Amino acid sequence: MIRVGFQLNFKDRGWMGGINYFRNLFEALRFSDYNTVEPVIVAGSSADKSILSSFGATRTNFSSLGDTTGWKWKMRRALALGIGRDFIFERQLKAERIELISHFGYLGKRASIPSLVWITDFQEKYFPEFFSVSELDARNRENRNVVRHASAILLSSEHAREGLAQISAEAAARAYVLPFVASVPDMSDIPKIGLLVAKYSLPEKYFFLPNQFWKHKNHEVVIRALGLLKRSGKPVTVVATGNLQDHRQPEHANYLLRLIATEDISEYFRILGMVSYPNLMGLMANAVAVLNPSLFEGWSTTVEESKSLGKLAIVSDISVHREQLPSRGVFFHPSDAAGLADALLEALRAHQKDIETVYMQEAREKFLVRRSDFANRYQEIAHSVIGGSK
Repeated sequence: MIRVGFQLNFKDRGWMGGINYFRNLFEALRFSDYNTVEPVIVAGSSADKSILSSFGATRTNFSSLGDTTGWKWKMRRALALGIGRDFIFERQLKAERIELISHFGYLGKRASIPSLVWITDFQEKYFPEFFSVSELDARNRENRNVVRHASAILLSSEHAREGLAQISAEAAARAYVLPFVASVPDMSDIPKIGLLVAKYSLPEKYFFLPNQFWKHKNHEVVIRALGLLKRSGKPVTVVATGNLQDHRQPEHANYLLRLIATEDISEYFRILGMVSYPNLMGLMANAVAVLNPSLFEGWSTTVEESKSLGKLAIVSDISVHREQLPSRGVFFHPSDAAGLADALLEALRAHQKDIETVYMQEAREKFLVRRSDFANRYQEIAHSVIGGSK
Protein backbone atom coordinates (compact mmCIF):
# COMPACT_ATOMS: atom_id res chain seq x y z
CA MET A 1 0.00 0.00 0.00
CA ILE A 2 1.35 3.42 -0.96
CA ARG A 3 0.13 6.74 0.40
CA VAL A 4 -0.60 9.27 -2.33
CA GLY A 5 -1.08 12.94 -1.52
CA PHE A 6 -3.62 15.07 -3.36
CA GLN A 7 -3.12 18.83 -2.99
CA LEU A 8 -6.73 20.02 -3.30
CA ASN A 9 -7.92 23.52 -2.50
CA PHE A 10 -11.55 23.75 -3.56
CA LYS A 11 -12.93 26.90 -1.95
CA ASP A 12 -16.34 26.88 -3.67
CA ARG A 13 -18.39 24.87 -6.15
CA GLY A 14 -17.48 26.95 -9.19
CA TRP A 15 -15.70 24.03 -10.88
CA MET A 16 -18.13 21.15 -10.45
CA GLY A 17 -16.31 19.11 -13.08
CA GLY A 18 -13.21 19.04 -10.86
CA ILE A 19 -15.17 18.24 -7.72
CA ASN A 20 -16.95 15.38 -9.46
CA TYR A 21 -13.67 14.10 -10.90
CA PHE A 22 -12.11 13.54 -7.47
CA ARG A 23 -15.29 12.09 -6.02
CA ASN A 24 -15.27 9.60 -8.88
CA LEU A 25 -11.59 8.74 -8.47
CA PHE A 26 -11.72 8.26 -4.71
CA GLU A 27 -14.91 6.21 -4.92
CA ALA A 28 -13.33 3.99 -7.56
CA LEU A 29 -10.30 3.48 -5.30
CA ARG A 30 -12.51 2.59 -2.32
CA PHE A 31 -14.25 -0.17 -4.28
CA SER A 32 -11.16 -1.47 -6.03
CA ASP A 33 -10.08 -5.07 -5.46
CA TYR A 34 -6.54 -3.99 -6.31
CA ASN A 35 -6.49 -1.60 -3.32
CA THR A 36 -2.82 -0.55 -3.29
CA VAL A 37 -3.25 3.24 -3.07
CA GLU A 38 -4.31 5.14 0.04
CA PRO A 39 -5.36 8.72 -0.94
CA VAL A 40 -4.54 11.52 1.51
CA ILE A 41 -5.79 15.05 0.86
CA VAL A 42 -3.32 17.84 1.63
CA ALA A 43 -5.48 20.95 1.76
CA GLY A 44 -4.85 24.63 2.21
CA SER A 45 -6.00 26.44 5.33
CA SER A 46 -8.88 28.15 3.49
CA ALA A 47 -10.19 25.11 1.59
CA ASP A 48 -13.89 24.27 1.93
CA LYS A 49 -14.05 21.42 4.44
CA SER A 50 -17.55 20.38 3.41
CA ILE A 51 -16.45 19.79 -0.18
CA LEU A 52 -13.29 17.88 0.70
CA SER A 53 -14.99 15.73 3.33
CA SER A 54 -17.36 14.44 0.65
CA PHE A 55 -14.48 12.94 -1.35
CA GLY A 56 -13.97 9.99 0.95
CA ALA A 57 -10.18 10.13 1.21
CA THR A 58 -8.43 8.34 4.08
CA ARG A 59 -7.72 11.64 5.79
CA THR A 60 -7.49 15.35 5.07
CA ASN A 61 -4.75 17.59 6.46
CA PHE A 62 -5.47 21.32 6.52
CA SER A 63 -2.33 23.44 6.65
CA SER A 64 -0.92 26.69 5.29
CA LEU A 65 1.65 24.48 3.53
CA GLY A 66 -1.19 23.28 1.32
CA ASP A 67 -2.07 26.81 0.24
CA THR A 68 -1.49 27.75 -3.38
CA THR A 69 -1.65 31.52 -2.89
CA GLY A 70 0.20 34.01 -0.71
CA TRP A 71 3.84 35.02 -0.32
CA LYS A 72 4.94 31.83 1.44
CA TRP A 73 3.64 29.71 -1.40
CA LYS A 74 5.26 32.01 -3.96
CA MET A 75 8.58 31.71 -2.16
CA ARG A 76 8.37 27.92 -2.11
CA ARG A 77 7.35 27.83 -5.76
CA ALA A 78 10.38 29.95 -6.62
CA LEU A 79 12.58 27.40 -4.82
CA ALA A 80 10.98 24.50 -6.66
CA LEU A 81 11.49 26.20 -10.02
CA GLY A 82 14.92 27.62 -9.21
CA ILE A 83 16.76 24.81 -7.46
CA GLY A 84 14.34 21.97 -8.19
CA ARG A 85 13.29 21.31 -4.58
CA ASP A 86 10.54 22.45 -2.21
CA PHE A 87 12.23 21.24 0.98
CA ILE A 88 9.55 22.58 3.32
CA PHE A 89 6.64 20.82 1.64
CA GLU A 90 8.70 17.65 1.14
CA ARG A 91 9.33 17.49 4.88
CA GLN A 92 5.61 17.66 5.65
CA LEU A 93 4.78 15.01 3.06
CA LYS A 94 7.46 12.66 4.40
CA ALA A 95 6.10 13.11 7.92
CA GLU A 96 2.77 11.85 6.54
CA ARG A 97 4.57 8.96 4.80
CA ILE A 98 3.38 10.20 1.42
CA GLU A 99 5.30 8.66 -1.46
CA LEU A 100 3.73 10.51 -4.40
CA ILE A 101 2.00 13.86 -4.92
CA SER A 102 -0.77 13.40 -7.48
CA HIS A 103 -2.73 15.54 -9.93
CA PHE A 104 -1.88 19.06 -8.68
CA GLY A 105 1.42 20.38 -7.43
CA TYR A 106 5.03 19.50 -8.10
CA LEU A 107 8.01 19.80 -5.81
CA GLY A 108 10.67 20.36 -8.45
CA LYS A 109 12.63 18.17 -10.81
CA ARG A 110 15.17 17.24 -8.08
CA ALA A 111 12.59 16.47 -5.39
CA SER A 112 12.83 13.22 -3.44
CA ILE A 113 9.04 12.74 -3.72
CA PRO A 114 7.81 12.31 -7.30
CA SER A 115 4.84 14.19 -8.72
CA LEU A 116 2.18 13.05 -11.18
CA VAL A 117 0.60 16.25 -12.54
CA TRP A 118 -2.80 16.24 -14.26
CA ILE A 119 -3.27 18.70 -17.10
CA THR A 120 -7.03 18.85 -17.56
CA ASP A 121 -7.03 20.16 -21.13
CA PHE A 122 -5.39 22.52 -23.61
CA GLN A 123 -8.40 24.63 -24.49
CA GLU A 124 -6.19 27.69 -24.90
CA LYS A 125 -4.50 26.03 -27.91
CA TYR A 126 -7.81 25.69 -29.74
CA PHE A 127 -9.91 28.61 -28.47
CA PRO A 128 -7.51 31.35 -27.31
CA GLU A 129 -10.31 33.89 -27.76
CA PHE A 130 -12.00 32.52 -24.64
CA PHE A 131 -9.10 33.72 -22.46
CA SER A 132 -7.58 37.05 -21.51
CA VAL A 133 -3.97 37.72 -22.41
CA SER A 134 -2.93 37.24 -18.79
CA GLU A 135 -4.81 33.92 -18.55
CA LEU A 136 -3.18 32.68 -21.74
CA ASP A 137 0.25 33.62 -20.43
CA ALA A 138 -0.43 31.93 -17.08
CA ARG A 139 -1.70 28.68 -18.63
CA ASN A 140 1.17 28.48 -21.10
CA ARG A 141 3.76 29.25 -18.42
CA GLU A 142 2.35 26.71 -15.99
CA ASN A 143 2.21 23.97 -18.64
CA ARG A 144 5.86 24.62 -19.53
CA ASN A 145 6.77 24.38 -15.83
CA VAL A 146 4.88 21.09 -15.52
CA VAL A 147 6.75 19.65 -18.49
CA ARG A 148 10.05 20.67 -16.91
CA HIS A 149 9.49 19.89 -13.24
CA ALA A 150 6.85 17.15 -12.90
CA SER A 151 8.02 13.55 -12.66
CA ALA A 152 5.17 12.48 -14.94
CA ILE A 153 2.13 14.00 -16.67
CA LEU A 154 -1.42 12.64 -16.52
CA LEU A 155 -3.99 13.36 -19.25
CA SER A 156 -7.62 12.35 -19.65
CA SER A 157 -7.67 11.70 -23.41
CA GLU A 158 -5.55 11.01 -26.46
CA HIS A 159 -6.84 14.32 -27.80
CA ALA A 160 -5.16 16.01 -24.83
CA ARG A 161 -1.94 14.26 -25.77
CA GLU A 162 -2.12 16.09 -29.12
CA GLY A 163 -2.37 19.38 -27.23
CA LEU A 164 0.62 18.50 -25.06
CA ALA A 165 2.62 17.63 -28.17
CA GLN A 166 2.33 21.29 -29.21
CA ILE A 167 4.40 22.12 -26.12
CA SER A 168 6.72 19.12 -26.04
CA ALA A 169 6.64 16.05 -28.26
CA GLU A 170 8.86 14.23 -25.77
CA ALA A 171 6.52 14.98 -22.85
CA ALA A 172 3.50 13.89 -24.90
CA ALA A 173 5.15 10.57 -25.77
CA ARG A 174 5.76 9.66 -22.12
CA ALA A 175 2.52 11.06 -20.65
CA TYR A 176 -0.04 8.71 -19.10
CA VAL A 177 -3.62 8.81 -20.39
CA LEU A 178 -6.32 7.97 -17.84
CA PRO A 179 -9.92 8.58 -18.99
CA PHE A 180 -12.06 8.88 -15.87
CA VAL A 181 -15.28 6.99 -15.23
CA ALA A 182 -18.26 8.73 -13.60
CA SER A 183 -19.87 6.98 -10.67
CA VAL A 184 -23.66 7.07 -10.45
CA PRO A 185 -26.07 5.95 -7.71
CA ASP A 186 -28.00 2.71 -7.83
CA MET A 187 -31.38 3.18 -9.52
CA SER A 188 -33.15 2.63 -6.21
CA ASP A 189 -31.50 5.80 -4.89
CA ILE A 190 -32.47 8.01 -7.84
CA PRO A 191 -35.62 10.20 -7.51
CA LYS A 192 -38.57 9.03 -9.61
CA ILE A 193 -39.94 11.05 -12.50
CA GLY A 194 -43.16 11.96 -10.69
CA LEU A 195 -41.26 13.66 -7.85
CA LEU A 196 -39.10 15.64 -10.28
CA VAL A 197 -42.03 16.71 -12.45
CA ALA A 198 -43.82 18.02 -9.38
CA LYS A 199 -40.76 19.67 -7.82
CA TYR A 200 -39.62 21.52 -10.94
CA SER A 201 -42.96 21.80 -12.83
CA LEU A 202 -41.62 19.83 -15.79
CA PRO A 203 -43.25 17.88 -18.60
CA GLU A 204 -42.75 14.14 -18.40
CA LYS A 205 -40.64 14.15 -21.56
CA TYR A 206 -37.67 16.47 -21.66
CA PHE A 207 -33.98 16.58 -22.62
CA PHE A 208 -31.30 17.24 -20.03
CA LEU A 209 -28.33 19.61 -20.35
CA PRO A 210 -26.21 19.56 -17.14
CA ASN A 211 -23.35 21.91 -18.04
CA GLN A 212 -21.92 25.03 -16.45
CA PHE A 213 -23.00 28.11 -18.40
CA TRP A 214 -19.51 28.80 -19.71
CA LYS A 215 -19.13 30.14 -23.24
CA HIS A 216 -17.37 27.08 -24.64
CA LYS A 217 -20.22 24.87 -23.39
CA ASN A 218 -22.22 26.27 -26.33
CA HIS A 219 -25.73 26.59 -24.90
CA GLU A 220 -26.44 28.97 -27.76
CA VAL A 221 -26.90 26.23 -30.36
CA VAL A 222 -29.47 24.52 -28.12
CA ILE A 223 -31.44 27.73 -27.67
CA ARG A 224 -31.47 28.34 -31.42
CA ALA A 225 -32.55 24.73 -32.09
CA LEU A 226 -35.46 25.13 -29.66
CA GLY A 227 -36.43 28.34 -31.46
CA LEU A 228 -36.54 26.47 -34.78
CA LEU A 229 -38.66 23.71 -33.26
CA LYS A 230 -41.13 26.13 -31.74
CA ARG A 231 -41.57 28.03 -34.99
CA SER A 232 -42.17 24.74 -36.82
CA GLY A 233 -44.92 23.82 -34.35
CA LYS A 234 -42.90 20.97 -32.78
CA PRO A 235 -41.60 22.38 -29.49
CA VAL A 236 -39.55 20.26 -27.08
CA THR A 237 -38.29 21.03 -23.58
CA VAL A 238 -34.66 21.16 -22.48
CA VAL A 239 -33.88 21.27 -18.76
CA ALA A 240 -30.55 22.98 -18.00
CA THR A 241 -28.65 22.85 -14.72
CA GLY A 242 -25.32 24.31 -13.66
CA ASN A 243 -23.63 27.47 -12.46
CA LEU A 244 -24.69 30.50 -14.53
CA GLN A 245 -21.48 32.44 -13.88
CA ASP A 246 -18.61 32.36 -16.37
CA HIS A 247 -15.65 34.11 -14.74
CA ARG A 248 -13.96 34.58 -18.11
CA GLN A 249 -17.03 36.08 -19.83
CA PRO A 250 -19.16 37.53 -17.01
CA GLU A 251 -21.79 38.86 -19.46
CA HIS A 252 -22.33 35.51 -21.16
CA ALA A 253 -25.28 34.44 -18.99
CA ASN A 254 -27.08 37.71 -19.75
CA TYR A 255 -26.45 37.15 -23.46
CA LEU A 256 -28.06 33.72 -23.24
CA LEU A 257 -31.05 35.10 -21.34
CA ARG A 258 -31.55 37.74 -24.03
CA LEU A 259 -31.30 35.07 -26.73
CA ILE A 260 -33.92 32.97 -24.94
CA ALA A 261 -36.23 35.98 -24.92
CA THR A 262 -35.55 36.71 -28.60
CA GLU A 263 -36.30 33.10 -29.57
CA ASP A 264 -39.36 33.22 -27.26
CA ILE A 265 -38.60 29.82 -25.70
CA SER A 266 -38.48 30.50 -21.96
CA GLU A 267 -41.21 27.88 -21.60
CA TYR A 268 -39.03 25.28 -23.31
CA PHE A 269 -35.52 26.10 -22.10
CA ARG A 270 -35.87 25.60 -18.36
CA ILE A 271 -32.91 26.83 -16.31
CA LEU A 272 -32.82 25.25 -12.85
CA GLY A 273 -29.35 26.44 -11.83
CA MET A 274 -27.49 24.37 -9.24
CA VAL A 275 -29.40 21.32 -8.02
CA SER A 276 -28.53 18.60 -5.52
CA TYR A 277 -26.61 15.60 -6.82
CA PRO A 278 -29.49 13.11 -6.26
CA ASN A 279 -31.85 15.39 -8.19
CA LEU A 280 -29.28 15.89 -10.94
CA MET A 281 -29.00 12.11 -11.32
CA GLY A 282 -32.78 11.83 -11.29
CA LEU A 283 -33.15 14.46 -13.99
CA MET A 284 -30.58 12.65 -16.12
CA ALA A 285 -31.95 9.15 -15.58
CA ASN A 286 -35.51 10.18 -16.48
CA ALA A 287 -34.67 12.35 -19.49
CA VAL A 288 -35.32 11.34 -23.08
CA ALA A 289 -31.61 11.97 -23.75
CA VAL A 290 -28.64 13.88 -22.38
CA LEU A 291 -27.15 16.83 -24.32
CA ASN A 292 -23.61 18.11 -24.52
CA PRO A 293 -23.21 20.74 -27.27
CA SER A 294 -19.76 21.81 -26.06
CA LEU A 295 -17.16 23.32 -28.37
CA PHE A 296 -14.34 21.80 -26.33
CA GLU A 297 -13.85 19.19 -23.60
CA GLY A 298 -10.92 17.59 -21.85
CA TRP A 299 -13.08 14.53 -21.05
CA SER A 300 -16.76 15.25 -20.49
CA THR A 301 -18.32 14.47 -17.11
CA THR A 302 -21.77 14.84 -18.72
CA VAL A 303 -20.97 12.19 -21.31
CA GLU A 304 -19.42 9.88 -18.70
CA GLU A 305 -22.49 10.12 -16.49
CA SER A 306 -24.76 9.38 -19.45
CA LYS A 307 -22.63 6.29 -20.24
CA SER A 308 -22.79 5.05 -16.65
CA LEU A 309 -26.58 5.43 -16.69
CA GLY A 310 -27.04 3.96 -20.18
CA LYS A 311 -28.63 7.13 -21.56
CA LEU A 312 -28.72 8.27 -25.15
CA ALA A 313 -26.30 11.19 -25.55
CA ILE A 314 -26.75 13.84 -28.24
CA VAL A 315 -23.40 15.60 -28.48
CA SER A 316 -21.34 17.99 -30.56
CA ASP A 317 -19.12 16.33 -33.13
CA ILE A 318 -15.73 17.15 -31.61
CA SER A 319 -12.66 14.93 -31.35
CA VAL A 320 -12.89 14.08 -27.67
CA HIS A 321 -16.58 13.12 -27.94
CA ARG A 322 -15.70 10.74 -30.77
CA GLU A 323 -13.00 9.27 -28.53
CA GLN A 324 -15.27 9.09 -25.50
CA LEU A 325 -18.71 8.05 -26.66
CA PRO A 326 -20.02 4.48 -27.03
CA SER A 327 -22.76 3.25 -29.37
CA ARG A 328 -25.57 5.29 -27.78
CA GLY A 329 -24.36 8.56 -29.23
CA VAL A 330 -25.77 10.96 -31.80
CA PHE A 331 -23.44 13.63 -33.18
CA PHE A 332 -24.21 17.04 -34.65
CA HIS A 333 -21.98 19.88 -35.81
CA PRO A 334 -21.63 22.31 -32.89
CA SER A 335 -22.91 25.23 -34.98
CA ASP A 336 -25.76 23.34 -36.69
CA ALA A 337 -28.95 24.26 -34.83
CA ALA A 338 -31.13 22.63 -37.51
CA GLY A 339 -29.19 19.38 -37.25
CA LEU A 340 -29.61 19.40 -33.48
CA ALA A 341 -33.33 20.11 -33.84
CA ASP A 342 -33.69 17.06 -36.11
CA ALA A 343 -31.75 14.91 -33.63
CA LEU A 344 -34.04 16.00 -30.77
CA LEU A 345 -37.18 15.13 -32.73
CA GLU A 346 -35.80 11.73 -33.75
CA ALA A 347 -34.80 10.91 -30.16
CA LEU A 348 -38.26 11.91 -28.92
CA ARG A 349 -39.91 9.76 -31.59
CA ALA A 350 -37.80 6.69 -30.78
CA HIS A 351 -37.95 6.97 -26.98
CA GLN A 352 -39.57 4.01 -25.19
CA LYS A 353 -39.44 3.62 -21.42
CA ASP A 354 -39.21 -0.17 -21.38
CA ILE A 355 -36.24 -0.13 -23.74
CA GLU A 356 -34.59 2.60 -21.65
CA THR A 357 -34.90 0.38 -18.59
CA VAL A 358 -33.01 -2.41 -20.37
CA TYR A 359 -30.24 -0.02 -21.45
CA MET A 360 -29.88 1.29 -17.90
CA GLN A 361 -29.66 -2.20 -16.40
CA GLU A 362 -26.98 -3.20 -18.91
CA ALA A 363 -25.08 0.03 -18.26
CA ARG A 364 -25.06 -0.67 -14.50
CA GLU A 365 -23.34 -4.00 -15.04
CA LYS A 366 -20.78 -2.45 -17.39
CA PHE A 367 -20.25 0.48 -15.00
CA LEU A 368 -18.98 -1.77 -12.21
CA VAL A 369 -16.34 -3.18 -14.55
CA ARG A 370 -15.46 0.25 -15.97
CA ARG A 371 -15.09 1.72 -12.46
CA SER A 372 -12.80 -1.11 -11.43
CA ASP A 373 -10.66 -0.66 -14.56
CA PHE A 374 -10.40 3.08 -13.86
CA ALA A 375 -9.17 2.49 -10.31
CA ASN A 376 -6.76 -0.25 -11.30
CA ARG A 377 -5.26 1.79 -14.12
CA TYR A 378 -4.69 4.77 -11.81
CA GLN A 379 -2.97 2.55 -9.25
CA GLU A 380 -0.76 1.03 -11.95
CA ILE A 381 0.25 4.54 -13.06
CA ALA A 382 0.99 5.65 -9.47
CA HIS A 383 3.22 2.64 -8.85
CA SER A 384 4.96 3.18 -12.19
CA VAL A 385 5.77 6.81 -11.38
CA ILE A 386 7.14 5.89 -7.94
CA GLY A 387 9.14 3.03 -9.41
CA GLY A 388 10.55 5.25 -12.14
CA SER A 389 11.75 7.82 -9.63
CA LYS A 390 13.91 5.38 -7.68
